[in-house]
Amino acid sequence: MGRDKHQLNYNILISYFPAVLAALSLFIATPLWALGGNDSSPSTKVNQDSNTCQDTIVSASRTYITSRAQAISDCISAFIACDEQANATAADNCRGALLIRNTGACAEGYLDSGNSTMGSVSRAVFTNGSVALLDTALRTLTSAVATNCFLSGSPDLSLSSTGLGFSPTPVDKFQLVDQLNSVPGGLSCQANQAISVNTPLLNDVVARLWVFHNSCVVVDGGYTLYTSCTVDSQCGATAGKCGKIAAALGTHEDQTLPLCPQDCQPGSMRDPLTGLCSTCPGGYFSSALNASSCTACPQGSSSLPGASACSPCEAGQFSSREGTSLCFQCNTGSYSSSGATSCTACSPGQFGGTAQAVSCLDCGKGTYSSSYGATICDRCSAGSYAGSLGSTSCTLCSAGSHAPIEGLEACIDCPAGSYSNKGATSCTACPAGFKSNTGASSCSQCSAGSASALSGVADCPACAPGHYASNAGATICSACAAGTYASTLGSTSCSQCSAGTYQPASGGIACVNCPAGTFSGSGAGSCTQCPPGFYSGAGETLCSPCVVGKYMSSYGASACLDCPVGTFTGQSGSTSCSACPAGTITSSSGSSSCTPCNSGTFANAGASACQDCPLGTVSGATGAANCSACGPGTYSPTSAGTTCSDCSPGTYQPDSGAAACISCPPGTYSDSHASQCTPCPLGTYSSGGQNTCSPCALGYFAPTLGSTACAACPPGTFTGVTGSAQCLPCPAGKFASDSASSICTSCPAGKYSVEGLQSCTDCPAGTFTNASGSSQCTPCSPGTYAAAAGSTTCTSCSSRTYAPVAGAIECANCPIGYVAQTASAACSACPPGTYNNGTTSSCLPCSAGQYNSSYGQSSCSSCAPGTRSSSTGASGCPSCEAGTYSAAFASTTCTTCAADTFSLGHASSCAPCPSGYSSSAGSSACSQSVGSSGAPTPTQTSSGSTEKPVLCPAGSAHYGIKSSICMLCKPGRYAPVPGMSQCRSCPKNTVAAKFGSKGCSPCKTGKKPNKSRTACI
Repeated sequence: MGRDKHQLNYNILISYFPAVLAALSLFIATPLWALGGNDSSPSTKVNQDSNTCQDTIVSASRTYITSRAQAISDCISAFIACDEQANATAADNCRGALLIRNTGACAEGYLDSGNSTMGSVSRAVFTNGSVALLDTALRTLTSAVATNCFLSGSPDLSLSSTGLGFSPTPVDKFQLVDQLNSVPGGLSCQANQAISVNTPLLNDVVARLWVFHNSCVVVDGGYTLYTSCTVDSQCGATAGKCGKIAAALGTHEDQTLPLCPQDCQPGSMRDPLTGLCSTCPGGYFSSALNASSCTACPQGSSSLPGASACSPCEAGQFSSREGTSLCFQCNTGSYSSSGATSCTACSPGQFGGTAQAVSCLDCGKGTYSSSYGATICDRCSAGSYAGSLGSTSCTLCSAGSHAPIEGLEACIDCPAGSYSNKGATSCTACPAGFKSNTGASSCSQCSAGSASALSGVADCPACAPGHYASNAGATICSACAAGTYASTLGSTSCSQCSAGTYQPASGGIACVNCPAGTFSGSGAGSCTQCPPGFYSGAGETLCSPCVVGKYMSSYGASACLDCPVGTFTGQSGSTSCSACPAGTITSSSGSSSCTPCNSGTFANAGASACQDCPLGTVSGATGAANCSACGPGTYSPTSAGTTCSDCSPGTYQPDSGAAACISCPPGTYSDSHASQCTPCPLGTYSSGGQNTCSPCALGYFAPTLGSTACAACPPGTFTGVTGSAQCLPCPAGKFASDSASSICTSCPAGKYSVEGLQSCTDCPAGTFTNASGSSQCTPCSPGTYAAAAGSTTCTSCSSRTYAPVAGAIECANCPIGYVAQTASAACSACPPGTYNNGTTSSCLPCSAGQYNSSYGQSSCSSCAPGTRSSSTGASGCPSCEAGTYSAAFASTTCTTCAADTFSLGHASSCAPCPSGYSSSAGSSACSQSVGSSGAPTPTQTSSGSTEKPVLCPAGSAHYGIKSSICMLCKPGRYAPVPGMSQCRSCPKNTVAAKFGSKGCSPCKTGKKPNKSRTACI
């Protein structure tokens, strides 16, 4: 695209500019923004200045719109031209290069240097030094309004009757320009609108440019586009700019240009204050262009935001008030037609089951509704029914039928074996002993000889054989008792069993004979068993006792048993055999007595043979029931033993029943008959199997009981006696370097040790010891030092050095201005009037013409002009008296002022008397010459002499019309010309630090005067 195609048409800009003025007029009519002003307010001056400012805004704005639109239009054209490159990469590189510093046409030539021209930025743009067209145009506009709108001495334009009003009120030219740019319909949107007319697809271009917002284009080593940053300085000296076109034209939310207000379409209204269009809210509408307000939708209708008309509520919905954005659904149980303002409740027999219904439904069979507005139909309760549609109530079931669940359309007959009353929800089963037919309302009893144990039966069964029922209405047939029987069906009674037979269970149909080992009488339900000790054959009525030597331990035996080996019985009818007592035996069955065991043997109860006593046990008499175990400390080495032996010394036996003794382990010993070994005492040891322990030798120890050997004392410890249980640490000041030591050696001089060490340690630097056997080192006293470890003495500090604390390893040099003698713990500061420069060991007096007012100084200062010191060792320089002076530094005397000059004291020179005044040598003031033409009349004093007025020089004042004494101005005040009657205070942001100031000095940037204006802080 060629540049001429995008050249801004000036006439088009002019056609848009009245819109700017119209927008600005909203603010000009508002008397809230005052520009300029002074303490007077004549209306003529107000009107003149207001007109001048308004004319300047109109003229300068036209120029600004033209320049701004031209700059952005040229840059847009360059970006569009980049799209015509060979490929996408080349196009990206082309667009990025437009932003490169010093070479990019958009970055440097047209756009600003990182500052957006929208919003509160004109101050930054005005000072950033950029020559870009956008910045230049904005500075031109700012300068124009500053010249004609912020006039020094202008009348107060904030008055409501005369002001040029903007809101809020700007305090300077920068706020005024920012408001002109951002006001609705203001300068920026006018320029954007002009560009939109002449540049096709501008919004699309802005959207593509937005990728460069807050981005840098790095050109070192080739193109690397879209590197993120927030300020230019983060990207280096050759980087491109941040922000740029998209930030100047649009916003990132929609990436389109903010243009000036246009026609408000139906569905919106124009704000009377801002002139902007706003969408009608939901529930309101506007049907015409540029409507001044939105109308509320009537009842029965609604609208969404931005509607040009209202829509009637759909069937099933309603709206009961005006201005609603949506219609409400009819609740369940109601309905409505289109455009309804309310909903109608459903009638009885009907229901509305869903919201937003357009009609109601009839209740189905088995259900009903009895009131208006039903949301569901209730089901008929159990015991009732509804046989038709649209029922409003239900009917109870008749007797003999039932409705077991809710919602039935008919009742059900009761089955055989049950019955029901009217309105029954279920049929009741006939109880046990009763019966019924289908559809019965009651039950009848079972007949005699039959029974029904279950409820709900249709008929009663006859009693089975072995059972009977003697009465009607029986619920069960009773079983014949044990010992009786019934052999036929439907019996009403039972017969007894004959003697010698039995029936063991109820419900029997016949009797059986008693088995062998039992007997019975007539009517027996069971046969009785023979008791233990007795027996019988089959069919017998009595039982016989067991004979001697036999037994029977259970019931119902048909024969008795022989006593087994090891047992016996001595009477008939025995139920059991007795076991032979312990120590006796029987070797055959059927025995009536037991035989005792021999000595050295034993037998348990019921034994058939005697056993030998095992190893470690003995028995000493016949008939022994058991063998005795040898006690602890004894043993028995053979079987069938009769006595136990004692353990010998050096052995032991801790348990009973032992066959041998155990040798004592190492570290223990024992006597005879020992049940345990004793651990060797502390300081002794044994190798095992011994009856005594040996003591440890010198230099050795046994620290625990039961030691098997003695340990050598470690280095740093010793023992001086035998049989030691522990080693003693060498005392502090001594050491033992080898193990198994019996003595410790004293540390030599210069060394020390603490308790229990194997060697001595050198005294640290700064400490010493001059005796052997030392347990600690002594710190060198202040003023002395020890530079090496292992010292036996400390060295005194030399002159001009010192050691301030004990334990020093070296002496420190005194600082310049301080002195010290040999072995000093501190340096002394040279007093005022003296100094020390580090070359001598004493303080030197200041020379005449010099002074020193502080302690510890390395040199003396020269007396300033206006002062002197006439002797050595001065701590200050006295001021020259009035009528004298000293012109040079380091003066030793003050010189008398010559005739026709004077000084006030502390002077570096004498001031000449003004014309018409004179003085004698050494004067402190000048007097007016007598008899001169036009001279003032001398003033008469109390002594009769005349005193002539004095003209004080600059920097002083006479503080009184008749005074002949001039006083120097105090710090913070000044006198700029001769002859002032009093000194002035320094102006704002200036100070005067000295007496006699002729002027005040301004404070540097970042500082301000103190309260007395004598110094900047």
